[in-house]
Amino acid sequence: KKEEIFLKNLDRLNDKGIIISWDKPNSFNIGTINEKTETEILDVFLNNYNYTYDEKNSKIFRDSCNNDVLKKCIYIFEKKKR
Repeated sequence: KKEEIFLKNLDRLNDKGIIISWDKPNSFNIGTINEKTETEILDVFLNNYNYTYDEKNSKIFRDSCNNDVLKKCIYIFEKKKR
């Protein structure tokens, strides 16, 4: 329920897209909850909301990130034009 509210707020408050990091399962980061696999994250944004996955720029962000944890879980989604 909280995840749904959070995502609806992100969606409502932007008109271009979202850059988000979402922790992956079994990454053992202290304080993280609600980890998701990449497939689950893509499913949420592509099927439940009006976004496309910007794989190219997500890779650029990941490759340039100095934090080993973040570089594995940065996603860029572009809002589809209506």
